[in-house]
Amino acid sequence: MRTIDLDALKATDIPIILEAMQRYFLDHGLHVITDNVFMRPETLAKRWELSISCLNNWRFTGGGPLYMKTGPGPKAKVRYPMLGRHGVLDFEQQHLFRSTTQDRSTASSHEHIETSIEKSPDNADK
Repeated sequence: MRTIDLDALKATDIPIILEAMQRYFLDHGLHVITDNVFMRPETLAKRWELSISCLNNWRFTGGGPLYMKTGPGPKAKVRYPMLGRHGVLDFEQQHLFRSTTQDRSTASSHEHIETSIEKSPDNADK
């Protein structure tokens, strides 16, 4: 059986993996009840080389990716969705920059990159 390095996953890998898992489960009489993959805070902190307290602070201030709690109260488990709008992979894509001069507070990296590509001299005639 092969293992998957979760730290090396790309957004394009996820649908292929989920489809393969769904086929495997159906072949063995099981059913998939979700179309997403969730990460524990410890796993996300390791992936991004952050402290758990940084993720805790982001949850408090609303600065990080979306998360869900799997129960009531302060002892509820926290999980981060990998897929979907504002999931971990989308959050990573929104925080890509070409240079340190880009203003991170005004727009996502997608807008910065698309704007710079559209305005580049190479694309003037396109």
